[in-house]
Amino acid sequence: YRKALELQPGYDEALFNLAILQNNAQALQDSVGLIRRRIAERGESAYLLGMMALALKSSRQLAAAEATCRKLLDRHPDHIIGLVTLANCLSARGNSIESIEYCEKAVALRPEMSGIFSNVPFESNYLPGLSPKELFQRHLQWAERYEAPLLEKQFRHTPSGDPQRKLRIGYVSG
Repeated sequence: YRKALELQPGYDEALFNLAILQNNAQALQDSVGLIRRRIAERGESAYLLGMMALALKSSRQLAAAEATCRKLLDRHPDHIIGLVTLANCLSARGNSIESIEYCEKAVALRPEMSGIFSNVPFESNYLPGLSPKELFQRHLQWAERYEAPLLEKQFRHTPSGDPQRKLRIGYVSG
């Protein structure tokens, strides 16, 4: 993002993404202003509303972020950023039931995104009516869906039994 800003100093998206990456509260607050100006210039596109929701949520303006997500989802019910950001806002407010509902909607759209589905067993820890057995079942569902396929692809080193083999040491430079 720094290189992008060197090349194009007023690049709003790079400023916003850098602010999120650095968790820079002031820069996130500035990003909200930048996005508002862009919305005033270009209108409320799904992309700009999604960026605004993320900026508001990241700068801890949860009520405004939630309202922006709901506006976005009224117009574009399948917008993945709107669904996930709203789920995260609801989670931060302690509304685990509704947070899970939005996580499940997002997972239905993007099942390959394990990070979204992992919020379901996490949020389930805060559901008062869920028994420990039901909670464990939700964790098992996550493991079956995402962990099991990864374990199949896991590399396993099988050392040879030859004590005379040469030891090879490699160096990795970053």
